[in-house]
Amino acid sequence: MNQIMRRVMKPEFSQSTPIMLRVASLADAESLSQLCTQLGYTVTVQQMQQHLATVLSHPDHQVYVAEQHRVVGWIHGQRCALLIGPTQVVILGLVVDETVRGTGIGRQLLHQLEAWAMTQGCSEVMVRSNVLRQAAHRFYERMGYRMIKQSLVFQKRLQPPNAAGD
Repeated sequence: MNQIMRRVMKPEFSQSTPIMLRVASLADAESLSQLCTQLGYTVTVQQMQQHLATVLSHPDHQVYVAEQHRVVGWIHGQRCALLIGPTQVVILGLVVDETVRGTGIGRQLLHQLEAWAMTQGCSEVMVRSNVLRQAAHRFYERMGYRMIKQSLVFQKRLQPPNAAGD
């Protein structure tokens, strides 16, 4: 069954249903956790509650959710001061429920974060996207973003020093 037919059979997610955008709250932890799995990340509800509490307490972070009878998407951005360029907002995550992708929710979330970026005095928004997420790349290009470089991502897990003082 094609995507258009699924939308017709699920009228609660039709394009005519208004989408409400709002700042995320701790009460959204379960919904955000579930949406993370669609990006391939396993985040428990308890972990999401902890992450959200931390993020929401920092004024340089903003998380918006899209609701259409339930939370169907979220975007997280951070205002980032740079030594090498102007202060910008970096998109740290954007996901729209796969059952409603292509209905404009991602665009609305992105525009909402861009508007917040402007209130923060930023003239740029930057996003990193996994090389495998071709559909996301096309989405960002349609929204006016352009690829400026490709890079590798390195990570190091830090271990606390042991009691012996090593």
